[in-house]
Amino acid sequence: AFNLKLEPQHTLADALRCDYRNSEWTTTATRWQQLDVLVGPRDPSDVGPKDLERAPSLFAAAASRYHCTVVDLPAPLLRSSAEVLDLADQAYVVCTPEITSLHLAKRLIERIRKLGRPGEKVRLLVNRVGSWGALETEQIRRVVGSEVEWALDNDYAAVRQAAWSGGPIAA
Repeated sequence: AFNLKLEPQHTLADALRCDYRNSEWTTTATRWQQLDVLVGPRDPSDVGPKDLERAPSLFAAAASRYHCTVVDLPAPLLRSSAEVLDLADQAYVVCTPEITSLHLAKRLIERIRKLGRPGEKVRLLVNRVGSWGALETEQIRRVVGSEVEWALDNDYAAVRQAAWSGGPIAA
């Protein structure tokens, strides 16, 4: 919400408490350009464990309504996050080429596989690969044990401009 300069009336917390059968949850999304965005609550404690149990149902309802649904899951792999992965056509683990970030990505991918989630759905997106001394994608694949689907260069000027304008990063 902050980066897109949205002032939403409703958040994920509201959507998780709606009845999915009558599409009431769709009114909780905020329109931004051509996207419906369901933002996280200002206070993370507004979403409790009982609410999170409903997350897979919410995202299944979204997947049936929209051509494409993007879910930004928290870094810890919660049970509800793992269940959302079952609905996904693809899942991206995002990291940077620094060794600590790569090892955390490796652990997450291993945990996803260990939980019996389809490993072939998991893709690796490496951000800031153009950094001085950065590893090559083949080295990253060997460290993480997963193919690099996307490798994005540094472009701090474009990122800064997009953040200030509340828009996407230019191609």
